[in-house]
Amino acid sequence: MAQRTNLDLLHVSEPYEDLVQVILDRFFQSEIDVSIDILRRTIDRLVVQDFANDTEQLLNALLHLSRFSLSSTDEALMAALTAMEANGNNVPTANETQYYVRSMEFTREEIHQTIIQYRDNYADTIFADHIHNQIQQHPSQLLFFMRYVGATAGDTPLGRLENDMENAHLGGRRFSNFVNTVRQLFPHKVFHVYHIPLLVTAGVFGQPGPQSAELDGIERILIHLLDRPCLLNSQPGGFYISYTGNEEDLQLLTHINVPNALQYLVTRDNLDNVRHVDQQVLTDFQTYRTELAHDDPVMANRITDEHLELFAHQALPHANRFHQINEQTAMVPFMVIGKDITIQDFSLLRGFFDGSRSGTVTADLMRMALNGMQDQPLENHLELELQIPCFGDLWPVPKQDYFWDLHTQALSRVLAYINPAVMVTCGFDVARVAVSNFHDRYSLSSPRYRDIIGEPTIINHDATFSYTNEPEGVEPQHGWCVMIPHMDPGTANYGSVDPLILRLMFLCWVRTLILVDTAIDIAALEEHAVGTQPFAQQLLQEWQNREPAALTQAINQARTAVNDLRSNGQAERYRMLLQRNEGLPVGIGAGNISETSRRTLMEKWERYGWAEGPIGSAARVQHYARLARYQWPELLSCPSYTTDRQGFRDWFVNHLAQGTNVMQAILRRAQEENIQPVGDLTPMQVHYLLGRCHPPPDWPQGDNTWMSIDDLREAAMEAARIRFMEKWGGPTWGNPDLNRQRRNEYLARQGNIAYETFDMCRVKVSSLKARLRVIIDGQQVYLPDGIYIPSSVTNGVRFIDYDPDVEPNGLVIRDEFGNILPSAQQPYIIWDYWLLQHAREVYFVTFQHTVEAHGQQLRQEILDQLDLDQEFTYERILDLYWHDVCENEARVIYTKRVRVPEDAAADSYMADAIRVVLQNHAIGMENLVWENLLSDEDRYL
Repeated sequence: MAQRTNLDLLHVSEPYEDLVQVILDRFFQSEIDVSIDILRRTIDRLVVQDFANDTEQLLNALLHLSRFSLSSTDEALMAALTAMEANGNNVPTANETQYYVRSMEFTREEIHQTIIQYRDNYADTIFADHIHNQIQQHPSQLLFFMRYVGATAGDTPLGRLENDMENAHLGGRRFSNFVNTVRQLFPHKVFHVYHIPLLVTAGVFGQPGPQSAELDGIERILIHLLDRPCLLNSQPGGFYISYTGNEEDLQLLTHINVPNALQYLVTRDNLDNVRHVDQQVLTDFQTYRTELAHDDPVMANRITDEHLELFAHQALPHANRFHQINEQTAMVPFMVIGKDITIQDFSLLRGFFDGSRSGTVTADLMRMALNGMQDQPLENHLELELQIPCFGDLWPVPKQDYFWDLHTQALSRVLAYINPAVMVTCGFDVARVAVSNFHDRYSLSSPRYRDIIGEPTIINHDATFSYTNEPEGVEPQHGWCVMIPHMDPGTANYGSVDPLILRLMFLCWVRTLILVDTAIDIAALEEHAVGTQPFAQQLLQEWQNREPAALTQAINQARTAVNDLRSNGQAERYRMLLQRNEGLPVGIGAGNISETSRRTLMEKWERYGWAEGPIGSAARVQHYARLARYQWPELLSCPSYTTDRQGFRDWFVNHLAQGTNVMQAILRRAQEENIQPVGDLTPMQVHYLLGRCHPPPDWPQGDNTWMSIDDLREAAMEAARIRFMEKWGGPTWGNPDLNRQRRNEYLARQGNIAYETFDMCRVKVSSLKARLRVIIDGQQVYLPDGIYIPSSVTNGVRFIDYDPDVEPNGLVIRDEFGNILPSAQQPYIIWDYWLLQHAREVYFVTFQHTVEAHGQQLRQEILDQLDLDQEFTYERILDLYWHDVCENEARVIYTKRVRVPEDAAADSYMADAIRVVLQNHAIGMENLVWENLLSDEDRYL
């Protein structure tokens, strides 16, 4: 009789523990956490059968699937998961979630071709390289399967697939990008969808509630069971992000004490369930709606009274969000400022901390940090009761980049009332407004933002203070706080959610809580009022004294790692963009980009203005005071402004001519002070900008300081790419060979940039050739075969240069350090006669211009050749040689590889015989060309 399954024995069996460990190890790599109870419960639901033999077979099938996911057939998948092919009848009931797997079959050649194309199209290199390596490790495998795991509530698995396929063209997700690649190469391929009846679970996926941990956990288990790196899921699963942290960081928390922050956020008496709405805050939001109605009445009408109460409630959730300093004075220790509310949250009237994905991950990271700093941490930090902090959105409406001034001033009014000691900004847009002191958004560039994530700084949120009218030296009396920029928590909900990103987000919250704890202590001293500049300065100083050096080091390392991750990804995307020859968006051309660049430039000029008033006048002083308050990036790029402020002021007030374009003057001053005006650009990028890109319209000729302005630089690069596309056309999807041929043809013929003279011309040497373009009579021309370069000059980036001190009659080749190649003692010379012989109408013309530009002259033989009506040929001298030397066969002609007999007085080498012919008959440059040929030791003449 068959033995029935015993759960206790099953849980201690070797295959079961192996499967659990495989999944736990993969959780560890993703740095996420799923309760061991949920993990075991999910496995049990998949494998436990009435009889032990059946259970064992399913368990072994799951183990095999976990180890060979990419090569397991759909039949094996269905058997292991007890899955069924989905159909239109798989409609979940209300309050129910289904799980499914999408699967697409490929032959070995098909998957190889698809992955290469996908990598080239979307630069998802880590994923593509992993799939490629997996294929290589299974040389005998003929079929492979690309899969995607999902969960759905309210729709069928097939319905979800249809929706995703319809929207795939929008891109942005790994699944969508992969679908687009397959459509290019194999348009008839389809996904098969399998739903898993054994895992149907009560509860709605994506809604907060008691079942959310279970629902998210099951999807995470399936993704890691099927091996996340082999799936089209870019995220680790679950609607709400999970992060466990690494051991070193968690150990660091045990040495940090934040009793004030814990008391404020955790241990207070539970608040009642009545939604608190402060009347002053509500009035501020009512004013905002009235103002918005003047500019966008449609959106203003969508903001109901319930929305206004939600905004006010978030800004001050309860009266005890004010921390009482004494009987008369209270403070708000900190406030979180988000970017905008999502469309879904707006329609559901759902607050940031009431179930939104960004709010949930923010609260979870706060809980983890607070829990780790408690004397007795909870085993699960999610069980920590968190009293939510004050929160506001820069855009309380589901729009962004929209009526900036209106929204900045509206938020400033709310901040004036709440007056937080610490401000947490989420994402670049909010940070740029805060760093600009709520007067505009131009004081922080995106490269600078990446460098200051997690770095506290003092800002002012009083938008009513006049930068234009207040005299120099006058500062706002109120609205000062310490701002700490965080990454946008939405970053954790899209893309691959690399643990490096989550680590930086977590450590930023650790630092923030130290700031909050310090702020409460400083306020208790009652030396300075919260909101004053001395208070903010004292808070910043005391925080620096309190923060452990190990935390400072950890945050610096985490920020560097994230920036490296993003910059490498961006560089790879730029490279792939150029390689794949991407087509133009409809209606966009280089002219459009130039016009955008022009508008950007005019806006910047208007912001900086033209030097006002006569030198030394009150108007000039006021102009300087206004600039000094705005602190725009171009101003900060000038070294003397930051290191010698008084000297810079003296230059601006007492020496700059009235009416001078201020921004251009500042950039030129920065350049004169020996500072590279292009930030972190590499020499290669500078080379590209100078050679390929056009300066903005109306920019002074010969002034390259425009490269220091991010948006002007990016517009110029985009315009250059579009000019490329307008000339060479878009891609031919589904024909990678033709794309590659077109790309190689272009690169072979075009080189990098066009040159008017041979002065340090950058070329790439490969296959014994250097290909480049030159400018002749205003036109860019080239030769497909380029210039011959011998094997003694190694491949790579080299520079062709004219140096008359080395050789006035030819060109030399240098490396990136200026060294002559192959060596200074034995340089390789690209001779004038070679250029005239092989590239008379192209490279020789440029050589002639170069010689003249250096005050030199062509040698006589070259001038004589130019005067001839005939081009150089070897045949002319060879015909004379055969006629004069060999006609009567009276002499024996030897090559150099044959020893001439000592008694053969009438005999000679062929080279010597040809030299005699040259002496009697040579014209033009024939002596030069033939002597180079005859003197070559490696030839047989």
